[in-house]
Amino acid sequence: MTKIHLDNESELYRAKSELFNDNKDESWLLLNYVGPKEIHFAASGEHVDQAPSYLEKDKVQYLLTRINKRNYLINTIGDDVGLIEKGKKHFHKSEVEEFLKPYEISYTETDFAKINKNDIPRFH
Repeated sequence: MTKIHLDNESELYRAKSELFNDNKDESWLLLNYVGPKEIHFAASGEHVDQAPSYLEKDKVQYLLTRINKRNYLINTIGDDVGLIEKGKKHFHKSEVEEFLKPYEISYTETDFAKINKNDIPRFH
């Protein structure tokens, strides 16, 4: 089993506590790779529609969103990510999911235009 390292765990857990705040109907946080087996809490925000501006076409990233008190984990894969890289990162997904629990729905998205507060709950 691959062992993924999270280099800024305390920042991630602070962001998760903000995300899961019962007073919020909408928010998000993003994890990026900073090495072959190292991930990093990269960004967070109040409005899910802001998240795509942080997504990169040549990266696999993990986006945890909260919309209407429902949590969605989205494995984002940019158009420029090669087949070999997709395969390598596929084996990391279950470990990354452990860092981002709890969530109700997990899926993969390659069309960043579908990452918004209207499409996420409608399609999943």
